[in-house]
Formats: sequence, structure tokens, C-alpha cells
Amino acid sequence: MSHSKKAKNRGIALDLNALIETSKILNASQDLDFILSHILRTVMGKLLIFRACIITCEEGSNSFELASHRGLKDAPIKIKALEQFKSQFELCHITPIKSNETLVGYLCLGQKFNNDNFSSSEISFLDSLASLAASAIENAVYFRKLHQLNQTLEQKINQLGTLFQLSNELKLHKSRREVFDPLFNSLESQLNIAQLLVISKHSTASQMEYAKNIEPDSRLLEASETLLNIKQPIRLDKTAYSLLAQRGFQVCIPLKTNVTFGIVLCGSRNPDYSFSDPDLEFLYLAANHLAVALEQFRFFDEALKRKALEKELDVAFDIQTKLFPKNIPSDDNFDIATYYKPSRQVGGDYYDSFEIDHDHIFLAIADVTGKGIPASLLMSNLQALIKAYIELIRLKKMSLFEMVGKINNIIFENTSSDKFISFFCAVIEKSTRTIQSVNAGHNPPILIKASGEICTLTHGGIVLGVVPTRHAYDYESHHLENGDLLLLYTDGITETMNHKREEFGEERLIELLLSNMDNSSGETLDQLINRLNDFAQPDQQHDDTTAICVKLSNISD
Repeated sequence: MSHSKKAKNRGIALDLNALIETSKILNASQDLDFILSHILRTVMGKLLIFRACIITCEEGSNSFELASHRGLKDAPIKIKALEQFKSQFELCHITPIKSNETLVGYLCLGQKFNNDNFSSSEISFLDSLASLAASAIENAVYFRKLHQLNQTLEQKINQLGTLFQLSNELKLHKSRREVFDPLFNSLESQLNIAQLLVISKHSTASQMEYAKNIEPDSRLLEASETLLNIKQPIRLDKTAYSLLAQRGFQVCIPLKTNVTFGIVLCGSRNPDYSFSDPDLEFLYLAANHLAVALEQFRFFDEALKRKALEKELDVAFDIQTKLFPKNIPSDDNFDIATYYKPSRQVGGDYYDSFEIDHDHIFLAIADVTGKGIPASLLMSNLQALIKAYIELIRLKKMSLFEMVGKINNIIFENTSSDKFISFFCAVIEKSTRTIQSVNAGHNPPILIKASGEICTLTHGGIVLGVVPTRHAYDYESHHLENGDLLLLYTDGITETMNHKREEFGEERLIELLLSNMDNSSGETLDQLINRLNDFAQPDQQHDDTTAICVKLSNISD
């Protein structure tokens, strides 16, 4: 046998031995980095090459990834154009790596040390090596994916445990301030988050509710303003949110139930890892637990306020109930009936009717601004003033219009500018069948004479409590006759609206009174209320409804 033939056979034997040894090593490992590194060392050592790399690709994908390399400085991990990459890094030979005709990647080689071309035996060796390496690379890739999947699954289990623990901790805390530390502790344990800032949105302005490892700054509120309506977690762009990024914040998570009512700003992770999509999902779920806890505290606070308001309304209702007359004066000559229905538990209307003495009946009706305890207390003051001054009227030491003037001064001096009372009062003298009245800005009572004449009692002055009394209130007197009808009322009657938003009005009211001239006071009010109920939209009473009806009968000449 010739010397050259012996050398060739020896070279083939060495190649076979190298391939067999490489196959044993590759199949004995599931470490992708080790497998790729061993392939490169084998090829570069045998062929004396200074630059080489292995590029992998996903099945059915046109994108490539630089899996391992030697001698390629500043090479990108992701490769979009294979030919361009080959030219840029002077790779002169590419061997496909295939497993069962499926492309796994490429073995890319630079020039040999002596700049010789690759011989046919060397190319054959590279093809055989690539064939042997294909299944090992494919198995290692699957093993890595399985390992990553197991890590992800383990992380998910840990995160679910953390979320469950967070939910239980949030239930234990009894104040709003206590719920933020458990959130930070959960995020710190799972993602090593270094900073946290919670901002809540209110009708007037946003405010910082919690800050951990960050100095609160009003500029942070301004920089976060546009984030207060987000619905999903977002990564903070360094250009759009430069101030937040400078302070270390990387992601923003909404606090929301039905709507977003706040945000959680998360700082960088330690070490400086980026936030993956699963990380954002975990943050979103953790923030949801916080949002539910905060909403529960809000509902609890509202329940306490409602309870306090209900107690206040009960007190106001008790005050108001005691203000109304328990017995309405009435005899054979004067038939008096009253009606009162508040739009809410406590209204702002007031009425009164009592005998000053055996010959005089006092009537009053008023509408106080506001509702609840403030209105009921103001009504109580009004009644107390009336009771105090009425004795002077009985003793003829004070006139009705003087009483109204003094009450106006006291109301003005002791109430704020937004509190006032429209007021009407009258005294009926039974023996002379006269009525004297003063109207302080109230709806004019309607007096319908038996003859059909209609009078409205308008004389008086301005509503009580607006300005001090500089001029005496005016008054008017009318003679009453058998069959006359008088109605005192508040604007809840005339301003009742139908579905067309038309008011009941004074014209309809007078028409109804004229049709009830032969009925008693009680029957007249019943007809009025029935008519209002038919006229108005169902459950649309927006104001208190109050009326006093006086009917004269059997008065002898």
C-alpha cells in the first residue's frame, strides 16, 4: 500500500474516532451550552479555525438566534438576515444542522488558519458532525424548554401562594393604611421590587397614599396624571415618562374594580432584571387584591357615614315631628285641615295652627332652605320665636307685622347667608270674621270668596334672614264670609311636574279649589292630593308638600 493511501486511511480513522468520541460526549449531556461549546471546540481545533458559531432556529420560523460563538466580536443575538450576518463576520462555510430533514440550525465557520479551502474530507467530516449533533441539539433544546416550563410552573405556584397569603393578610387589617405594607412585602419577595408608590384618584385631586423607598414629591403626582385612567399594566417609556423613569419606576399597574381609581408604580428589580409579561400578570393580580381591599374599606366608610346620617335624620325627624301642631283648632264656624308630606325623611317645610285665645286663631306656613338637622333646628328656632312673641300679640303689645320684623332680625343675625325662610302668618279674629296676614316672600295663599272672587295674600316683605329689617313689613286684612275658602301652601304643590315637565301651577290649583267650594277642608285637601298624584310622574316627588285649608261655614249675620 502506498504512503499516501495509508495516510488517507489513517485520516479517515481519526475522523471516525473523533466523530464516535464526539457522539458519546454529545449524547451523554443535556446541557445545550456544553453541547454547542464542545462542537465548536472540536471543529476549530481539528480544522484550525479562529472564528465559528452555531445558529439555531425555531421550526417553521424565519428568525435565527446566535446560540454559541467564538471569535465573533459584538455579534447580535437575534439574526434577521443570514447572508448579511455571514458577510459581516466573514463566515465562508455554512453547514446545515438537520434532524430527520428538520432544520435545527447552522454550523458557520470562518477561514482556516492557512487560508486553504475546505477539502472534501473536511466537508464530509463537518456534515457527519452536524448530523450527529442535530439530535443532541434538538434534545437539549427540548430539555431546556422543559426546564424553563418547570421553572415557570414553579414560579406560578409560588406566586399563587403569595397571592393567597396576601389576600388573607389584607382581610386581617382593619384600617386603610395597614393594607399597603403587605402588598410591598409580597412584591418584594416575588420580584425583588425596590420601590413602590400608590396614588389614588379623587374627584378633586389625586393624592399619594403610600410610598416605600421613595421620597414623595408633588412632581410625581403631576407626572402620573395621564396614567390614572389606564386599564392594563404598562411599561413606562423613558421618553414619555422621563421623570418617573429617572426616579426608578419601570411599570404602572391600575387599581380598578369597575373603573380605575388609582395606580401602583413599581420601581426597578434587584438585581436589575426587566419585567416579563408573567411578571406584569402577577403585579396586576396583586394590585387587584389591593383594589378589592380598598373598595371594601370605602364601602365600610360609606356604611358608617350612612349610619351616622340615618341617626342624624332620626334626630331631625324627631325635632321636626315635635314642631308640628298635635291638635288643629276647629269649631262650628271654622273648619281647618292640614297636610304634610316630606320628599325625604326630613323636609324643610313648617306649618302651625293654634288658638291665641278664645277669639283668635294663628296660622303659619314656612319653607326653610336645606334639609336634615340644620333645617329642623332653624324651624325649631322659628317656632320658638313665634311662641315667644305671640304672647305679646295676645296682650296687644305687638302687632303681627312687628313680630315678623323682629323674627327676621334674629334669623339674620344668627344664621349664615345661605340660610333663609319664606314665611306667611295670619291671625283670624272669629268675632269680627277678619283675617290679618303678613307674607315674607312665601307663595301667596289663595282666598276664594263664596261669591267667586279670588284674592292672593301677597302683602308683606322679603324672606326671613336675608337682610335686617329696615322698613316695617306690610300687612293686609280681609273680611271673611260664610262659604269662603283659604289655602296656605308651599311650592311643592304648584311645582309638581308631569312627564312633560309641566308644572301643576297656580291656575290648576285655583281650578281645583273652585270645584271643591262645597266640600269640607279635609275633603278639599284629599281631592288636591289625589289630583297631584295623578298629575305627577310616579315616585318623582322632589320637594316637600304642605298645605293648610280653612273653610268658613255657618256664620250667622
